[in-house]
Amino acid sequence: ITSNPTDRPMHPVWIIDGAGKAQIPDFSWIDDPEHEDYAWRDRAIWLPTLGAGENLTIRSYPDHETYESNINPMFYGRSGGVEFEFAVPQHTIPIAIPIQCSAPGMTVQLRQKRHWTSLMGGE
Repeated sequence: ITSNPTDRPMHPVWIIDGAGKAQIPDFSWIDDPEHEDYAWRDRAIWLPTLGAGENLTIRSYPDHETYESNINPMFYGRSGGVEFEFAVPQHTIPIAIPIQCSAPGMTVQLRQKRHWTSLMGGE
């Protein structure tokens, strides 16, 4: 489940642990069929297979290095150049998001850094 009660877009951070493959969402939140991003409303990314003992952190904020593996400093090369495009829009109510893993015991953690425009957390 994700949500974003803030008044700014939120860029998720994903942490994947365990050998195997995982699919995580990176979909457009646009519901207007005329908008150019509408076609991406079901986008999900299959990540390259993680090895035994490998942990992967994905930072979707555009100014950060996207992929960080604990054992492979060149993980980006394995990603095929796939980048994350869509932030969770401001004022998003809680919604279930699809996550898939190919192996038992894999974990996928979603971290949601919430940044407000004002110090008091309101508009």
